[in-house]
Amino acid sequence: MAEGRAYYGIPEGKKVILLFGAIDPRKGLKRLLDVLVAPDADPELLALIVGRQSDAAKRLINDANVPVGRLITWERYVGAAEEWLAFQAADWIWLAYEGFYGPSGVLAQARQIGKPVIYRDEGLIGYCMKDLGNGNDDASCAFFARVS
Repeated sequence: MAEGRAYYGIPEGKKVILLFGAIDPRKGLKRLLDVLVAPDADPELLALIVGRQSDAAKRLINDANVPVGRLITWERYVGAAEEWLAFQAADWIWLAYEGFYGPSGVLAQARQIGKPVIYRDEGLIGYCMKDLGNGNDDASCAFFARVS
């Protein structure tokens, strides 16, 4: 975890939510940004957004007025080594996608390395999470949080 946090410049003590891949509003970007700007947000919470951003995503991020120290963005394609470091740096993986009904490579990666996910009970991701039950089987992540 320390290597990934150092690579992405994440200060010690931060709690990191990773949004990874092709960054677009359908990946629940507005909801994630709203979490960061909420008046009662944990001051140690930080979002690490890694991947190419659509124009709409760039506008959402620019307009969100996220407090300094709560958001790190890497707006470009990253290779396998940087991808591994991003997942390593995270405490949680953001999968609360909206209107997204296909499979998710990010979910597979999170499961592979045992990272907890934050998801919506919608589409194929929600279906896959139901199959995982309460997260106590060997193939599941350590913890799940479902958002509505």
